Amino acid sequence: MVKLENYSGLTKKQEDLLKTHYCFDSFGLINLNLVQNDYTFHTRASAKHPNALAPILASTWLQLRKNNMSLKSKLRTDGLSHFIYETTPKSIIENTKLKAEWKTSQVKGVQNTEPSATIEFSNPNAKAKLTFVENPLQLKGNLTLGKPQYGIGFDGKFDLVSQKLTGYNLALWFFRKHSKIVLKHIGTNAEELALGNIEFSFYQKLSPLAHFGSKIITKARGGETSIEFGGDYKYSDDTLLKAKLNTEGKLGLALSKQLSKSLRFSLGSEIDTKEIAANRFHDYKLGFRLDFYH
Repeated sequence: MVKLENYSGLTKKQEDLLKTHYCFDSFGLINLNLVQNDYTFHTRASAKHPNALAPILASTWLQLRKNNMSLKSKLRTDGLSHFIYETTPKSIIENTKLKAEWKTSQVKGVQNTEPSATIEFSNPNAKAKLTFVENPLQLKGNLTLGKPQYGIGFDGKFDLVSQKLTGYNLALWFFRKHSKIVLKHIGTNAEELALGNIEFSFYQKLSPLAHFGSKIITKARGGETSIEFGGDYKYSDDTLLKAKLNTEGKLGLALSKQLSKSLRFSLGSEIDTKEIAANRFHDYKLGFRLDFYH
């Protein structure tokens, strides 16, 4: 049975369909994931395209899981470090998760730290999350109410210094059999309450082998609308084909193949169809990805 999702997961299927395996943002990416009992070790390295700010980007993280506790640490070559502690105190509070995070990053040589504490609550008809962030000092929260088939969701940020609501998002969703529709209002003005962008996303399971998804965003200012749609097709048990197109004329293509039990290969490309129509072929991206599992 389908379960009620939290706010951030409402459009996950649509987003994964239009993002996963499209690895053209990096020329090459190698991903290694090792799982042993209560431990998970993950590392990845990517070679960006020549015009990227950081030609090489690598990260590694280690996770320990024990009973109702999880501890995760992540380090990245651009100066990011992220530590997360999670626990689900079932013996004290049912259906609740507690999380503490410490994130450090560097922007133009300046180090920023962002500690935070989060509490999450869930039951079959409601999911709530409240986060206190120290830098900047603010409260973040989201709430979804309803049933797996339909409901309403809220997401917002409140600045504790200025005593102002700086983020305000709303979502409605409808799910029936193999279809899902999500309508969102995304706030864009942190200074005052005003109409923001409207996002409409759609997901459809066409068959056991094929899926279709789309996203339409209308901007609050100017009414400019952007559309992206795409789908996937399971060509064989170990081969997945994907394609997507947007209103800018960018065509994305992807091939993902399971070469063995421990290795998956993905190839992605992006082509500007306007250049093809003009008999030019300069603005394109191509990248590959190797995923190792053990």
